[in-house]
Amino acid sequence: MIQLHRQFMKVTCALALFPGAVLAQDQLGAIAGRVIDRDTQQPIPNAQVVIVGTQIGSLTDDRGEYRLTRVTPGSRQVRALRLGYQSATQTVTVAAGGTATADFTLGTAVVNLDQVVITATGETQRKRESGAITSTIAIEELELAPITNFSQVLAGRAPGVTVQLTSGTLGAGAKVRIRGTNSISLANDPLLIIDGVRVNNTVASGIAVGGMLPSRLDDLNPDEIENIEVIKGPAAAALYGTAAANGVIQVTTKRGRPGKARFTLFAEAGTLEEVSDFPYNYRQIGDLVTPRPDGTTRTTNCNIANRTSGLCTIRQDSLARYSPLLSDASPFITGWRQDYGLNVTGGGEAVTYFVSGDFERQQGVFDANSTRKYGLRANVFGRVRDDLELTANAGYVSNRVRLPQNDNNALGLLGGGLLGSAFDNPTTRGYFAITADQSQQFRTRQDVERFTGSMSSNWRPLTWLSAAGSAGLDVVNRFDHDLLPAGKIASFGLEGGFRQSERYQDFTYTGNLSFTGAFDIRPTIRSSTTVGGQYVREVLRSTEAFGQNLLPGVGSLEGVTSLFAVDEDNTENVTIGTYIQQQVSWRDRLFVTLALRGDDNSAFGQDFGYVNYPAASLSWVIGEESFFPQTEILSALRVRAAYGESGQRPAFRDAAKFFSPVSVSVGDVDTPGVTIGSEVTGFGAGNALLKPEKSKEYEFGFDAGLLGDRLALELTRYHKTTYDALIARDLPGSLGATPFRLENIGRVRNEGFELLLKARVFEIPEARFDLTLNGTTANSKILELGEGIEPIPVNSDFQIHKEGLSPGEYYQAPYTFSDANRDGLISASEVVVADEPVGLGTPFPKRLLSVTPDLTLFKYVRVSGLLEYRGGHKLLNLTERFRCNFTQTCRGLQDATAPLEEQARAMATLLGTEAGFVEDADFVKLRELSVTLNAPSQWAGRMGVASVSLTLAGRNLKTWTDYTGYDPEANENAANTNFSTDEFNTLPQVRYFTARVNIGW
Repeated sequence: MIQLHRQFMKVTCALALFPGAVLAQDQLGAIAGRVIDRDTQQPIPNAQVVIVGTQIGSLTDDRGEYRLTRVTPGSRQVRALRLGYQSATQTVTVAAGGTATADFTLGTAVVNLDQVVITATGETQRKRESGAITSTIAIEELELAPITNFSQVLAGRAPGVTVQLTSGTLGAGAKVRIRGTNSISLANDPLLIIDGVRVNNTVASGIAVGGMLPSRLDDLNPDEIENIEVIKGPAAAALYGTAAANGVIQVTTKRGRPGKARFTLFAEAGTLEEVSDFPYNYRQIGDLVTPRPDGTTRTTNCNIANRTSGLCTIRQDSLARYSPLLSDASPFITGWRQDYGLNVTGGGEAVTYFVSGDFERQQGVFDANSTRKYGLRANVFGRVRDDLELTANAGYVSNRVRLPQNDNNALGLLGGGLLGSAFDNPTTRGYFAITADQSQQFRTRQDVERFTGSMSSNWRPLTWLSAAGSAGLDVVNRFDHDLLPAGKIASFGLEGGFRQSERYQDFTYTGNLSFTGAFDIRPTIRSSTTVGGQYVREVLRSTEAFGQNLLPGVGSLEGVTSLFAVDEDNTENVTIGTYIQQQVSWRDRLFVTLALRGDDNSAFGQDFGYVNYPAASLSWVIGEESFFPQTEILSALRVRAAYGESGQRPAFRDAAKFFSPVSVSVGDVDTPGVTIGSEVTGFGAGNALLKPEKSKEYEFGFDAGLLGDRLALELTRYHKTTYDALIARDLPGSLGATPFRLENIGRVRNEGFELLLKARVFEIPEARFDLTLNGTTANSKILELGEGIEPIPVNSDFQIHKEGLSPGEYYQAPYTFSDANRDGLISASEVVVADEPVGLGTPFPKRLLSVTPDLTLFKYVRVSGLLEYRGGHKLLNLTERFRCNFTQTCRGLQDATAPLEEQARAMATLLGTEAGFVEDADFVKLRELSVTLNAPSQWAGRMGVASVSLTLAGRNLKTWTDYTGYDPEANENAANTNFSTDEFNTLPQVRYFTARVNIGW
């Protein structure tokens, strides 16, 4: 099999290097022209001009000009496209050695069915041709928005996409879900592809800080992006194969534009502020009814439970409250952000280039939280001959992140304050265990060096035959390390300090090869057939070491004197896929597509063979039919439907029976031995029949243009079911194996609606106002766990996987209460807890809505924003639960004036249920607001440049919610966990204010 892999890669590379014979140079012609705006008569830069049915195309420059060279003589159809404009097509005749002219005048439009997207085969396809919806995130939005990482790019900008920004900690990853949760045992993150290469998309760190972990998703620089496409689910992603069940995010980085070199320089600076209202820690001072043996009666915990039980009486005006987070002992500082970048684009008729560099530094709202990132990118595109194009892309990033101790961490900064004392004291300043200064002595860092590169080719040896090939590599060198110098903390056994060092290398190799034959069966019927294959290899190598009790002044492992431990991991996974797709189109209006992909994967059970993923779609642009009534109200209409299947492979060695090495003591001598499987995961018994989880999805909907194409509406209904879901089955201890074995026995359903509405509200010479609204409903349910499988607890039994409930639903015994004696206090006898727990709701939003307004005034001022709503979900306020149950410092337990609801939930948690802390987490957030000032060209010319702009922006400006915690978005469980969701000592989203200057010349 390895030889087959190598041969596949050789064929892919050979495609780019040996294309075969073509026409001589003097037999070729060219097409040139200009693309302008119909209303303003101004040039349209970055418009795409292509020869229909070929790979020949170019982008317009700043003057709206383009030139297509090495064009085969004859009659040629030329099409011009630009997002936000109506496409236009015209026919020209190209003479040998001559240049034909094709000028275009495009009118603005919010409906654009000819928008080009990239398919799984690496080729381009117009939106009208597919029956499955693909969302595109407009780059113009990114240029204005106050965005600091790629996760923020995705939030609120595409229907069906949920981004849970888990924390305000710099470097913290986010949970990204497309159309709900598919898997109970495997990851639910989408597949990430950059310039045709599958890349690492994990959220990971080998160093525990309590919760937050960095995400490789955020290594990508938003300033380098040309296009983002979100392929929602199996109906659209079947040809992506085993890995695409959770959807696909496909990123294309910027390409060069022909013409003289054009430079763009930007500089950005701003502040980060923590603006949340943190609660006080409370204690009620009182006297014990029964004196202690020494005769004293004073107590600092005459809480409501003790008071209503007759154990103590309170002293007048003796409620103590204090929070170190709100005092001069607070660890918060004003953070800052700096970002500088320079890029250049240009080239000639045959070769274009884009080169960029970026440097970013950020200081968080804690001293112990900072990032520093360098990025370089070079993309080169070349048209070697009229039938051959080559593209080379290379990106490098160096990232340094320092993480603070927080979340589920006894030594954390927020936990120390929120679970601290109601009294200031000279030792810990009111913190739970150690002071904030001591907590920030941990030097926890992640250093990343990452390279992503690819080469691709498009070759058209015959007028009806084209071939696309690509090969690429994504390599991540990650160094996770932690140091606590000796003598910094004198408790928790940390007096001597420690050192931890973990090095990881992640490699992802991708090879693609496809051939497409397209020809007219009849003048009105066109056939397009694509066959191809794909090779993906993922490799992980790691070495970890730990030691404690450092020699004074030493910060490396060579200075540790005890508890030294080492470990090493090696994993590898290979996928080989082949596919075929047939599309038939009628009059460029009706498109029928059938496809099939077959995959083999090294993680499948040895007794399981190939898996097949079929797909079918129908798209009918009915609005272009002659019988369609052309009215001002309904000006365009497309109906569509699609069905598809995709999958997820088991994890490395889930299907294999393996042995883990252990050391056993025999006669006081350490002797090597083995156990079956892994003590960490509990797996290793093996299942030779283990197969991939398979998701089947159908979707249908329509795209409509309304009010003379001033309003575009996309509505989609989707229904997705995951079969053969992997579930851990208990194994009898008598087998002498691991306690669990994965089996394909579960079933999960996701369904909902997606809405995208784009409106040109008004447009006059002095102003233009656009409004974009996208909405999603999402409902997930576990249909089957498998015969004999009991409900599976999640997140320390706060959540559960149970048939009939949403995956990971909160599951607690409900309670009722009443102030029966009307004394204003809730006692234990006034709270009644149900006998059995019930499902209380999902932690994932069921309803999402975002509104993006965009106002342009006098061509020089542009105002935009992003307002987000999320609802229908719950959040466990675990911080307040611990304050009531563990430290007993919450207001509901100590303060007699607290609302009865707060008193009741505090009492209920003492009676064994956390239901009162599972709260509605609906919120509306003003996520972004920015104002951009563009200098008139005359002003810019006086400064010796072509353009100058200034953008003032704010992020996380206001939140409206009934949630009683400090942030309804917070989640102490890092983004690499599937379901565990709660707010527990997690830094809320911080507020950004930034200023950015862009200069072009």
